[in-house]
Amino acid sequence: MRVWEIVIVASLAAFVLWPSVTGQPRRPYGWVPIIVGLGALLMHLRSEELRWQLYPIYALVVVVAVATAWEILSPSPVSPEPPAGRWSQFGKALGGVFGLALLTIPALALPVVEVAAPPAPVGTILVRSVSADRIEVYGPNPGGPRQIALQVWYPAVAGDGPSAPFVDAFDRFAPAATGYLGFPSFTLNHLKNATMGSTSGAEVAPAASPYPMVVYSHGWTGFRTVAFNEAETLAANGYVVVAIDHTYGALGTTIDDGATFAAVDPEALPDLETVGDVAYAAASEKLVDTFRLDIVQAMDVIEALNAGSAGDGLLEGRLDVAHVGLFGHSTGGGAAIEFCATDDRCEAVYGLDPWVEPVDEQILAAGLDVPMAALRSEEWLREPNEVPLAALFAVSGKATPLRCINGTAHRDFTLLPRLSPLSRYLGIGGSLDPLRSSALVETQLVSFFDAHLKGTGDGMAGLDAPEIVNCGLVAAR
Repeated sequence: MRVWEIVIVASLAAFVLWPSVTGQPRRPYGWVPIIVGLGALLMHLRSEELRWQLYPIYALVVVVAVATAWEILSPSPVSPEPPAGRWSQFGKALGGVFGLALLTIPALALPVVEVAAPPAPVGTILVRSVSADRIEVYGPNPGGPRQIALQVWYPAVAGDGPSAPFVDAFDRFAPAATGYLGFPSFTLNHLKNATMGSTSGAEVAPAASPYPMVVYSHGWTGFRTVAFNEAETLAANGYVVVAIDHTYGALGTTIDDGATFAAVDPEALPDLETVGDVAYAAASEKLVDTFRLDIVQAMDVIEALNAGSAGDGLLEGRLDVAHVGLFGHSTGGGAAIEFCATDDRCEAVYGLDPWVEPVDEQILAAGLDVPMAALRSEEWLREPNEVPLAALFAVSGKATPLRCINGTAHRDFTLLPRLSPLSRYLGIGGSLDPLRSSALVETQLVSFFDAHLKGTGDGMAGLDAPEIVNCGLVAAR
């Protein structure tokens, strides 16, 4: 909970407990907590914004404040006495605190996402790309040019600019997301208040040489900022990171220069049990290849940004386009691997539960000739994807042994489990603390790309953590 939210709840608790704890009548000092609570509510409204999880708490503050004002304005008794029946008062107070705790549960179960600031200043910009050479194959009106959105993070000069929002076009994103997930439309409204740790449009930090590049590809129904903590950590360590919204494969993004909201197209990856194995395999191969071509499109944009022929010149000459690494989650991991097998601009690739079943069979058979590593969740070790993934790593000469993080689920490679402390029970997170799993992934990504893009270290940092183990079919390799 945020600062003013805590003050509001604490003030209500103090108001409820006053008579039984102090043994004094509420008049006059017992009014102070609710006056503080009302002031905190006004500050909360001004600086933090309201959220639906606390509506009952807000209402309670207002009702109690009105009742207190009525009591203040009413004539005082001639000889005020302490409340009678101390134990009775104490029982009532405990009941009041219990009821207050129940009203607070929604705020604790669905908190505003707060991610620690990156270890060094980071800036970020949004870049849009329209490719006249590609035809859109998804969405309600296929046939136009393929459009994607890119989020770029980079080392920045410290400043006081605005923090970038966690989710772009939130008023359109939230209904689409809740509709797809089958939740009530208001469920995610509180994420409107969530921000990233990076500053929008900040000045690029000076450096003796251009910054190496890392490209991120999200999974099916992910979105470009779904793992912004990983991007910001890399940027704080001297990389420019570009994350792609894979339009109609992302949960939602904006196209047409922001005028149109493109929600995920369920037909892009239909239900296996509905369409059967053959149709599902064809759809998944098409999807991974579309993601791969999005990476190609993003690489072209990166080169244009560096040349100054795109954007506002902020990144002109600041990008080392000769040193590019990729990492991706799930479908995006498969697409990153496929890109690195077919495009010599890739120097290293890291998969986070990479889905390789739809990857071209020739690539799976031949392997990759660039440094490759992967972390997997414990959940996905039971998936059939394990067999082709193990085979791919076995024939790739520069691949490191496959490893997994014990106690993790597939979505632990994103920020989604941090949306709620109940994520484990909602099926979106594993038993391991999501803060811990995030820290393990961030450490390994920085180490891997430092080794293969900067030539420093061995890329093995963090792999000695007790949660990370060699596992799967190639554990003995």
